[in-house]
Amino acid sequence: MDSLHSFEHPLGFAAALFFAYFVLSQIRERMIWKHRTRGHPLPPGPRPLPVIGNLLDMPSLKQWVGLRDLCSKHGDMVYLDLLGRPMLIVGSARAATEILEKGSANTSDRPPSHSLTLTSNDLVFTVMRYGQWWRDHRRAFWQVFRPEKVGDYRDVERGFAHELLAKLLESPQDLEQHLRFTLSATNMKVLYGLDAHQDENREFIERVQDALLCTSELATQMHPVDYVPFLRHVPGWVPGAGFQYTLARCKAAVLDVREVPFTKMRAAYVSWIAGSVSLPSHLIFFLQDKGQSQPCALATLLARSQVTEGPDIVNDAYQEDVIQNVGLAAFEGRYLDFRNHA
Repeated sequence: MDSLHSFEHPLGFAAALFFAYFVLSQIRERMIWKHRTRGHPLPPGPRPLPVIGNLLDMPSLKQWVGLRDLCSKHGDMVYLDLLGRPMLIVGSARAATEILEKGSANTSDRPPSHSLTLTSNDLVFTVMRYGQWWRDHRRAFWQVFRPEKVGDYRDVERGFAHELLAKLLESPQDLEQHLRFTLSATNMKVLYGLDAHQDENREFIERVQDALLCTSELATQMHPVDYVPFLRHVPGWVPGAGFQYTLARCKAAVLDVREVPFTKMRAAYVSWIAGSVSLPSHLIFFLQDKGQSQPCALATLLARSQVTEGPDIVNDAYQEDVIQNVGLAAFEGRYLDFRNHA
């Protein structure tokens, strides 16, 4: 009778329903995995516990130290089962070459991430699944950021580097804040031709910081919805599901970073294409080494798209999505590189 009464309470019923779904999903995942491996043995690793697997073996702080210790104990390749989610730890350059280079035909893909999808970070092509959509992004990124091309942006980077040094002399205690601003301001100028010092763009810089901070947290740790995908359907008002509001705020900030500066840049560029104005000065920076002007990176992509695909390509939704996502990837990639080395 007590068990029946417990189901009369909506929270008790919801908890029981969630637990049943969790157990069934774990059984299903294990059956699928067993079928895929066809009974072949997995790499060595710590013994998993029921349901949670090796969740307790996964280090939460200084992961590189904990994973190194696991590889020292179990070998170059260590297998972990994290709530039914398989993970292979590659602990040496030799093993990485064998698996990720020589075996790239079977390993060159990325697992889907529900947390990235919920925050629109799945639009960053560095985490996209392989396919034509990913190849189009990579091609566009290569056009403006290949090794021989990045030198074109050196004058912009040098100017912000000098500004950073001046700020460090004035207030060295604000090192991280200065670095964040410098990275964001440099990206804004190189990608969109926008000046971060103008009042109309300062608010956007703050929005960039919000988006990049939440993105860096997702990039350095696993979110509960990646372990239990069903959680992405739980509304935020349910006790314990407040993370939905956090993810929603992160998504709004990420979409602002993707769309707001691009909209400004595109409007100026389209006006120039229509012949109503000259190419705005803020879309161009001067190359002292070459003695010529260079459009900002995404304006360059718009121009090349129009030349190669025809005059209507500027209005093509597919191409614009690719170009916007390239800008988002450049923003987040440079910031995460700074976070990983800080």
